[in-house]
Amino acid sequence: MKLLSIIIVNYNNPELLAACLKSIYQHLAGIKKEIIVVDNNSTLQNLPKHQERYPDLKVIYSKVNKGFGCANNLGVKNATGDILLLLNSDTEFIDNSFEVMLESFCALPYKEIWGPRLIWPDGKFQLSYSKEISFIDFLTNYTSLYPFMKILHLAKGHKYKYEEFVSQTEVGVIYGTAMLMNKCVYEKLCGFSQKYFMYFEDVDLCDRFRKELGGRIKFDPTTTLIHRVKGSSEGFYMNLKYTTRSKYIYSISKFGYLATIVILPIDFIFWAITSLLRKAKS
Repeated sequence: MKLLSIIIVNYNNPELLAACLKSIYQHLAGIKKEIIVVDNNSTLQNLPKHQERYPDLKVIYSKVNKGFGCANNLGVKNATGDILLLLNSDTEFIDNSFEVMLESFCALPYKEIWGPRLIWPDGKFQLSYSKEISFIDFLTNYTSLYPFMKILHLAKGHKYKYEEFVSQTEVGVIYGTAMLMNKCVYEKLCGFSQKYFMYFEDVDLCDRFRKELGGRIKFDPTTTLIHRVKGSSEGFYMNLKYTTRSKYIYSISKFGYLATIVILPIDFIFWAITSLLRKAKS
């Protein structure tokens, strides 16, 4: 079997990373692999202890936190495997089924990206895929229109109405929580776009993969991972900042400047009304 390079980006998640690494060494023991942790200038980390426990663990220390995508790019640059698994530090394997998934993936042409099934810590299904995002999808789900669209049941259409597929299914987007692909594909796409600090870089990569390489993206439920959704974030307001910035970058890249000009007034009017209501209450 080809060498698998597992890339994990870490930022102030010592306990989650410890659980993630433990699950990898426990459930992927039969897989030929290298594990690369890219630390994004964490102030909280215990990586030397992990290296003592796992001598083959490779750690790359980035002196500057340039975001999720850039950190993955750095990890891939130092990877020697032919197959990549880009993995969040807040995930955990729960059994040995990934070996079966990997064997199936390696037997196929290289122009595919796969994502495994995700569950919440309580065992409930967690969506990890969507259709390609159209402009209408973007307008109704990623602008200030979303609360109203949700009330009218007009939102989330691109997310397959949260349907859980029970067999391998071709989709438009696999989320960056766990992405399995050939290294040559990642390199041909020049990795994640450095325009994004965090959020939307996975959607952008999937778009470019389909458009530039004619690739296919698949959800494969052979393997299930726990995803705790407590990743490398810095609180609500920082997440809002990154989400807002990234969504406009994605909108310009995907739909163009004219379409984005339509979106900006919608958000601005909503923010202005919200601010006035808050002041009135205070």
